Amino acid sequence: MRDRTGASGSRTRGSRSGLSGFVGGFGHALRGIGHVLASQRNARVQVAVGVVVLGAAALFRVSSVEWALLLLVMGMVLALEAMNTALEAAVDLVTDEYREQARVAKDSAAGAVLLAALSSIAVGIVVFGPRIWAWFG
Repeated sequence: MRDRTGASGSRTRGSRSGLSGFVGGFGHALRGIGHVLASQRNARVQVAVGVVVLGAAALFRVSSVEWALLLLVMGMVLALEAMNTALEAAVDLVTDEYREQARVAKDSAAGAVLLAALSSIAVGIVVFGPRIWAWFG
């Protein structure tokens, strides 16, 4: 079944109820994450940086609160990258020609990812800065 956009999507997914619908939703979400990682270089870079950060967190034995903050900001950056990818796809679906509103939408979504990335860098500096300073100092 197709929804109003002509694409199979949430309208057909919504017809499944109970556990099968719940589990099926995870499959769609995982497919979306896979698409983001396969198609977006920045998402792959963010995952690679995240792996390094997790290694540094283990090496420096950060506290539980610091682990939570690091995981939260890494998840925030990746989630916003996925939302940015979704928004870009939706805008591209609506128009093939240049439109100022499309530019604003895409630039704003990309700006949200940048703000999250800058916030995660700030958290990294707060968590790791003193430890790195002490290690080399």
